[in-house]
Amino acid sequence: MFKKSFMKILTVLMIFISNSWCDIFYGEYTTEYFGLTYGSGKGYSITTDEAGNSSKFEYEASLFGIKYGSYDDINGVRGQISYYQSKFDYLNGRVGKLDHFELDGISIVNDWWESPLDIFFTFGVGYFTINGINPWIPKEITNDAISYHGGIGVLFQLTDRFELELSYKIRRVTWNSYSDETYTMSMRDNVGITTFSLNIHLEK
Repeated sequence: MFKKSFMKILTVLMIFISNSWCDIFYGEYTTEYFGLTYGSGKGYSITTDEAGNSSKFEYEASLFGIKYGSYDDINGVRGQISYYQSKFDYLNGRVGKLDHFELDGISIVNDWWESPLDIFFTFGVGYFTINGINPWIPKEITNDAISYHGGIGVLFQLTDRFELELSYKIRRVTWNSYSDETYTMSMRDNVGITTFSLNIHLEK
């Protein structure tokens, strides 16, 4: 119970940090942006029961989401919060539907280079929830998880206000242990997803 409450509090803190951290350190240089994201990829879930037996479930993943962030082009840094709805199509025929928030720190490695194309690295943490049928238990359950991820991507400036973003992230999702009258198990996911985003920059 404490762990679940802690993760819900963490989600609120993630939103606050994303909205303010660039302004705190680079306030005079920062600008805000919004974005729409679609992504797809592949991953697998691993479950371990109380006897130590493990099972692996492979799936194809897709997501759609929105994001908000602040950026400082002088120093080549960004901070953003994202909300996604994801779907995992498992090879055993079941479908997992998830909601998740992610907080990202982004470092643009060639921001000094006069080019419409910028390369960046990103690292962050996330909070996942599932409420419904999942691949490892044939019944409706509610569960949540903390995740961490890393990735690389490129930004292409279309105009002063619009840019395209292409990135690839690898996520590790560790779920709370699940237990009821029939099942007791721990669960984790590993998933790699390629995402495409259209970002809209606001005037300062």
